[in-house]
Amino acid sequence: MKKINLKKSIIILIFAVLIMVSSTFAWVNYVLNLPPGSASVGEIDYTINGNFIAANDPIYPGKNLVDQGFALNNESTIDTELRLRISYTRIIDSVVTNGVIYTNDVSDHLIVDFATPFVYGDDDFWYYQDQTTFFPEGLVTIIDTITYDGDFVSNNYSEENITISVLIQIKQAENVIWQDLSTYDFSTGYPEE
Repeated sequence: MKKINLKKSIIILIFAVLIMVSSTFAWVNYVLNLPPGSASVGEIDYTINGNFIAANDPIYPGKNLVDQGFALNNESTIDTELRLRISYTRIIDSVVTNGVIYTNDVSDHLIVDFATPFVYGDDDFWYYQDQTTFFPEGLVTIIDTITYDGDFVSNNYSEENITISVLIQIKQAENVIWQDLSTYDFSTGYPEE
């Protein structure tokens, strides 16, 4: 009889621990996995708008791959900083390289038109104005156009899947931890019929 009561107690204890761990994980998961395009943590409050063209649209050198410019609405009540990383697919002599970081180098196959001033840092991120300037309050367009450069793009691109990714991160001015605000991905291949 004592063994049965001991087994019941252990089973009840295990279930209680599992329920506590599950509810704690659910709360942490809710706090950390914000919906794409918005972040509201403490006094940081951002929303983002904008999108790429449809993945089945035919693309060609010089075509703007941004359908609606990427814009951020900063409603934070504290000073915040913003940075972004742009990576893309590059093809040279039929060799496909994914995840190439856009640096605005003369060899980049991508052209990005920033609507507001961004400077490239030595850590593969673009920073708003510089690495210490706070991002302004209100609605600010950050990227107007992204195109493939016709001087570098050839028919090698025509049958390949192309990926462009724009990762946007924010942080509280005095906090050293960057948080992902959003990642916008554009992928295409041959236009769909």
